[in-house]
Amino acid sequence: MGNFPARGMAFKFKLYLSPVVALNSALTTSSPFLSQNLLACAIILGVSLSIMAEIVLTLVSPLVQAAVTSATSFAGAKISLDWDLEKELRELALSLAMIQEVLKDAEEKQESNQAVRLWLQHLADVAYDAVDVLDEYAYQVLKHKAKTQDQKRKHVSTLSCLYKTQGQKRKQVRSITCLSKFTSFPSNMAEKIKKINESLDKLPKNVAWLQLIKSSDEPRSIGRQYVKTDSVIDCSKVVGRCNDVSDIVKTLCEMSCQHHLSGISIVGMGGIGKTTLAKSICEMVKEQKLYDLVAWVCVSENFDEQIVFGEFMALDLKSLRSLKLKGGWKKLPASLGKLKHLRYLDISETHFRTVPKSFSKLYNLQTSKFVNCYNLEKLPNGMANLINLRHIYSSRPRDISIMQLTSLRTLSHFAVGTKKGCQIEHLGCLSQLEGKLEISKLEYVRSKLEASKANLKEKTKLHQLKLRWSSGYERAVNNNDEEVLQSFQPHSNLKSLTIDGYKGKMFPSWIVNDVSSSGSSFLLYNMVELWLINCYECTCIPSLGLMPCLKVLYIERMENVRRMGHQLQPSGAESIRLFPALKTLTVRGMKRLEEWVEVVEDAVAGSQGVIVFPCVEESCIVDCPLLKTWSMGGFSSHHKLSELQICWCSKLMAIPGVDGLSTLKNCQNLNSVPSMNELTSLEGLYLSRCNGLTCLPIGLDSCISFQELKIKCCPNLISISDDIEKLRSLSILRITDCENLRSLPEEWLDSLTRLKKLRLGPFWLELEEFPGLTSIHQFHASLEVLILLGWDKLKSLPHQLRHLTALKQLMLENFNGLEALPEWLGDLSSLHRLVIWDCSNLTHLPSIEAMQGLSNLQHLRIWYCPKLKKRCAQRRGPEWSKISHIPNIQIHGKDVRGKYKPSMDLWF
Repeated sequence: MGNFPARGMAFKFKLYLSPVVALNSALTTSSPFLSQNLLACAIILGVSLSIMAEIVLTLVSPLVQAAVTSATSFAGAKISLDWDLEKELRELALSLAMIQEVLKDAEEKQESNQAVRLWLQHLADVAYDAVDVLDEYAYQVLKHKAKTQDQKRKHVSTLSCLYKTQGQKRKQVRSITCLSKFTSFPSNMAEKIKKINESLDKLPKNVAWLQLIKSSDEPRSIGRQYVKTDSVIDCSKVVGRCNDVSDIVKTLCEMSCQHHLSGISIVGMGGIGKTTLAKSICEMVKEQKLYDLVAWVCVSENFDEQIVFGEFMALDLKSLRSLKLKGGWKKLPASLGKLKHLRYLDISETHFRTVPKSFSKLYNLQTSKFVNCYNLEKLPNGMANLINLRHIYSSRPRDISIMQLTSLRTLSHFAVGTKKGCQIEHLGCLSQLEGKLEISKLEYVRSKLEASKANLKEKTKLHQLKLRWSSGYERAVNNNDEEVLQSFQPHSNLKSLTIDGYKGKMFPSWIVNDVSSSGSSFLLYNMVELWLINCYECTCIPSLGLMPCLKVLYIERMENVRRMGHQLQPSGAESIRLFPALKTLTVRGMKRLEEWVEVVEDAVAGSQGVIVFPCVEESCIVDCPLLKTWSMGGFSSHHKLSELQICWCSKLMAIPGVDGLSTLKNCQNLNSVPSMNELTSLEGLYLSRCNGLTCLPIGLDSCISFQELKIKCCPNLISISDDIEKLRSLSILRITDCENLRSLPEEWLDSLTRLKKLRLGPFWLELEEFPGLTSIHQFHASLEVLILLGWDKLKSLPHQLRHLTALKQLMLENFNGLEALPEWLGDLSSLHRLVIWDCSNLTHLPSIEAMQGLSNLQHLRIWYCPKLKKRCAQRRGPEWSKISHIPNIQIHGKDVRGKYKPSMDLWF
């Protein structure tokens, strides 16, 4: 597609239009009557654009070429044209072709020859008119085609019983009248083109006078320089306006955060420099790259957002081919329908509630985007008339009548409905669909015959398919899920499949069936991702282990499945690899799942090797409360697994030796963790709510890459092994809420010289001092975040903390036996943030001198400390003078000084 110049608009309204690179097939056309070289311009309207302007004169050649191509295309097309129209079209093509021969010379001379420049501007206007008129004819062709299809659909019964009733005769007459209106249109077109030809007559005559010569097709060695039009001001010649320009630009920037249209008025009598000032602002905005677009509008009296927006659309924007709107607009004007040449419309992430009915008159429209339009209630019913549409992008399902939209290639969402054009069978006509497709509300599919008419099997370019039924409480129709899903067999090119809300008990055979008797190939051989979600009634999961390309398997809330695994049968192969390509495995919310076992027949086990998940890198098993047995065959025979999470599996008592174990949560009956010997690549381990766990796994000392260890809510953990001292790469350590943990190794912190975050406590409630902090002074250069959680018998803070001179954030929680903070707190000279939480008896802070010694302290937060809250009352509490120098203070959720900003570093 060529890039064409934007024609100068009326003096009252000027606009900068930047050329847009062709969006592949998005801006092409299927009509045989239309030229591929169509003007594409983009306009981005931003909130608080102080509506200013600039116009750029670009090359005229692409515009003339577009007119030549269009005229030639129409004149030679095999359509019914009257003699006058065909004659005028051929004359137009010839005249423009002659002018085209001297354009290169003219474009070079315009920089130094004002007469040539004016000649080019006149030529641009005429060529622009030619493109618009020809495009308008194409628009009428599409409009007629859309209405004819609609008439055929409405009057299909009329043709078969034409003379049965007088009323039907009248309907047929109306249909013939509609056709006659179109056949009269070409004569109007001939008159318009004749006027264009008359305007062109003078241009070739001036060629000799302007001394323009025909250009050879040889490439020129010197590239031409692109110049701007005279509407761009030379700011070096503007005197005494610098401060005004800077002030207005600053105001514009401040307006950018507003969510409504904002404007700056420049008023005054003629000749005092309003336009010069606006141009100067325009230049500064452009230089600083503050906005994608600057434009200005002259408004005589009242400024009204919708009026200005409407006028903005109704002026010379009628020639727009591409339009993208941004910002806080709430209503699209009805004048949108006047943009007859529009190919591309994007209103994504806007606040529009409705789209005007005139939208359905954009017959040339090829791409429409409604992504993240959360306020948009519905699309206009007449959208079915936009038969030239190629791409519809939406972030959620919408009721769209697709019956006549046979050129669609992209349909991101389709909601099945009962209205005409919204039934599932209408997908069958969309043979060019490609990329992603999500079909929702599948409960409205009435039968397998209706489902089969969607013809998904023939859509070879469809790579991602999502099939969704509404959730149970929303479903009141058609319990035919099994036969419907069986009829939705996709093409074997499909790479990603999601099945959500399916109520059948069995999955269709096409998911796992092979296409040959040898079992060497599957119907979905190319499947890379499979997502099975909310399939509550299914009692078993398909045997997926032999799918050769499957990389992602996600199974969630299949609550009737009790057993998972792959039943292997004897075959001639020397070895069997289950899930040979799988990299990510997730199983969630399987409330009745009891065992996960890979079953191997004796005949197989005796003669063949079985390898399970040879390529898995990440695995997550969450919320399977009845899971007792988990045997993964050869899962531990490789070293590619980097992360394994097991959470809320309360009945799980043991897990096999698995490389890469990283997370165990809420496994209440788990009494052992497999050995971690030789897990040199393991980077972290999280143990949570493992009630049966009494000690840490053996072999931690071999985890040389270990960076994070988190142990939380393990009530029967009674000891921490000395192996923890050898985790020299550890940077984050958390041991909390272990109520029976009575001691920590004495020198366990000596070698952890890279530790940056430490969270400890509470431990055994009878302890009178914090255990394991004897050697914490080793961290004086590394530890940055420390969180200590106390208990009632602790009467003081561990004195070893005074050596942490690099500490930046300190949080003290639940020290209810503490009445005063120590003076040595002032030694923590690097402290940036102090949080005191739930210390019910804390009354006194250190002295003023000690608190002022915390010269880097920027944030203080006190919460659930009733005595300290009262004494720190602003200006009147006895402790206020000790903290009044701190910039940001929050007490019990209220900012009493500055604005306290929470820190994510305290959440680990």
